[in-house]
Amino acid sequence: MRDPKFLLNHHVVAGLYPDTDVDFPSPATTPAIHMSCYEVCTFFFLTGNSFGNGSVDVVTVEACDDADGTNAITMPYMYWYCPSSTTVDTWTGPTLIAATGVTLAGLDNYIYAFEVSAPEILAAGLYDATNGWHHADWVRLVITINAQKDPYVGCVYAVLSNPRFADSTMPTAIV
Repeated sequence: MRDPKFLLNHHVVAGLYPDTDVDFPSPATTPAIHMSCYEVCTFFFLTGNSFGNGSVDVVTVEACDDADGTNAITMPYMYWYCPSSTTVDTWTGPTLIAATGVTLAGLDNYIYAFEVSAPEILAAGLYDATNGWHHADWVRLVITINAQKDPYVGCVYAVLSNPRFADSTMPTAIV
């Protein structure tokens, strides 16, 4: 039998579950993911057929201290997308996005990717003017949704990559 390579090297985490006419709260926030066992976290936001109803949403990534999002601070991240309505599997090149986030212009059937590494998460959380020094090794995705949007079909999931140690059963990354 072949080794299950993907699941030995990745851990998939549900962020925001798909549903028809999803009416995410604003902001829609994924559970915080603990990065102690992984090097890279890539969030995928999949939009469905009704996303293009005029929604303009801002996506940010937050580093935080724990599962509750304590001391959350926005951070820069890599971003790219696949306009799967037209090209199915052709992706744009990666773009570095500032901590203020990227604005999505409500396009149907797109796959958006947002990626950060564990060292970037740690660096983002080392100091902030309000809370001083703290240690961040959790990350979450935040989608701030335009108030005039129609509900749409969509979901978010995360793929954790490059495990720090090899094990056939990786521990949970959310609490």
